[in-house]
Amino acid sequence: MCKEYRRKYNAVNRFDPTRTLTIRDKYSQDFDRRYKKLIKSVRGTIFDNHALQIRLNQAVFIPGSSPDMMATSFGQWLLEESDEIVGGIERDAQGNVIAAEGWQDKYIIAIILSAMRQSDADLRKAGVRIPIKSEMDYLNDPMVRNLINEFRAINYNAIAGVNLDMSSQAAEALRDAIADGYRRGLTIAEIEQNAFDAVEDRINKIGRTRSEIIARTETIESHSETKLDNYARNGVLSVGAIIEMEFVTAGDDRVCFQCIALEGRTFSIFEARGIIPVHPRCRCTWIIIKIARPAALSRTAA
Repeated sequence: MCKEYRRKYNAVNRFDPTRTLTIRDKYSQDFDRRYKKLIKSVRGTIFDNHALQIRLNQAVFIPGSSPDMMATSFGQWLLEESDEIVGGIERDAQGNVIAAEGWQDKYIIAIILSAMRQSDADLRKAGVRIPIKSEMDYLNDPMVRNLINEFRAINYNAIAGVNLDMSSQAAEALRDAIADGYRRGLTIAEIEQNAFDAVEDRINKIGRTRSEIIARTETIESHSETKLDNYARNGVLSVGAIIEMEFVTAGDDRVCFQCIALEGRTFSIFEARGIIPVHPRCRCTWIIIKIARPAALSRTAA
C-alpha cells in the first residue's frame, strides 16, 4: 500500500501536496485588498483632510504639534484604522484582542475541513474504518470546533501583532519625514508627499508582506496539526495503533534545502508535532505510510 499510495499521491498532488493552494491564494488576496483600502484611507487623511497642514488649522490630529506628537497621534489612528479595515478586530485597553469581525473564519474553516477530509481519506486507505462525513458532521465534531477556535485565536493575534508593528514603524517613518521636511525647508505639499510615501512603504513592507505570510504559513500549520490530531485520535480508537507518517514536499524546484532534507523521512505523530511549517510559506504535508498495532496488543487480541 505504502509505495503505491506514495507514488499516486506525489503524481496527483505535485506542487500542492496539501491541496490548499486556492484557499491560501484567496486568503492572501483578501488581505491584499484590505491593505489597499487602508492605503487609500491614509492617502485621504493626509492629502484630502490635510492632516499635516498645521498652518491651515485643518489637522485631523493635533494642530500646532511637534513631529513627535503628530507621529504618536498618527500611529494610534493608523492602528485603529488597520484593526478595523484589515483585521476586523477590537482591542481592550491593554491591547489584547477581545472581539473579531470574523472575515478570516471562512478560510480557517476551509483549511481545517480540508485537513479532516484528507486525513480521513488517508486513514481509510490505511484500513481504518472511517465513515463518510458531511460538512455539518465535521463542524459538529467537538475536536473540529476546538481546532477552529484555536486557530482563529492564532490568526487574530498574529494580525493584531502585524498591525501594531506596522503602525509603530509607520509613525516613526512619518515623524522622520516631517522633521526632515522642516529641516530642508520643504513646502507642506512636499512634506505631505514624503510622509505618505514613508507610511505607504511601511504598510507594504510590514503589513502586506507579513499578512501574506500569515495567509500562506499559518494555514499550513493549521492543516498539518489538524491532520496529526485526526490521525492521533483514530490511532487511539484503533486499539493503540502505531501510526507512522512520511514527510512530503511539493516536489518542484522551489523546494528548499531544509525540506529536501526531510523528504521521505518517517515520523511518529509525537515526533511530527511542530515540524510543519518548516519555514515561512512552507507547502509540505504528511501522509500515512504505516498503521500497526503493538505486538503485545496483537498477541492479546489473538
